[in-house]
Amino acid sequence: MPLKLTLLILICSVFSLSAQADVTFSSGPSKVPLLELYTSEGCSSCPPADNWIGRLKDYPKLWQQVVPLAFHVDYWNYLGWHDPFATSQNSQRQYRYKHNGNLNAVYTPGFVYNGKESRGWFHRSSLPEINEDAGNLSVTLSGKQITASFDSSEQPFKPLLLNIALLGFDLQTRVPAGENKGKILLHNFVVLSHNTSLSKNNQWRVTLPTTAVNSQKTALAAWVSDADNPTPIQATGGWLP
Repeated sequence: MPLKLTLLILICSVFSLSAQADVTFSSGPSKVPLLELYTSEGCSSCPPADNWIGRLKDYPKLWQQVVPLAFHVDYWNYLGWHDPFATSQNSQRQYRYKHNGNLNAVYTPGFVYNGKESRGWFHRSSLPEINEDAGNLSVTLSGKQITASFDSSEQPFKPLLLNIALLGFDLQTRVPAGENKGKILLHNFVVLSHNTSLSKNNQWRVTLPTTAVNSQKTALAAWVSDADNPTPIQATGGWLP
């Protein structure tokens, strides 16, 4: 076999093995907060918030000290433009925050940081650090299968939800109708799919959520919460290969 062909086969084999390698994300014991943006392409005041959260792609402490998520809600779709990323599940999550007392009202753009309403996002040059221990959340992706564990000091274990979200980046939409008519909108940290799984022993085995949206750059976000409260207890995440 020619030397060049042999080298080419070896290189392809290395890349194939790398693509199949497991990926693990761990929070560490210190709490990693979620930064949640509730937004809509049908809302004329949302693009500045979308742009602001998009800049966190280059945040040096991304995934280690904050996990950003952009939940597109569907309750503005009636205004003339159907947001392609919006789901009723995202809207219901925001309404659950309101029901539990975390929010004073349901609106867009709306930020929730560490489970609490945050109205100061527009003026922030940095995110406040959360100095508390929460236990280590570890998530391993092997192909399409996910195994996760949460080391909590709370005994006995109580039922917890593992939340897994697939995030999309550099997504553009040309909006032909509604409040943002004529604009080209750029989105990052978009929740493309979001699944939950309940466990009574802080161990999970689930499947990676799927999406019909084509995003060349993706990431995985994971967090645990009580079964009846969306407030995150611990979070982790990272870029997908």
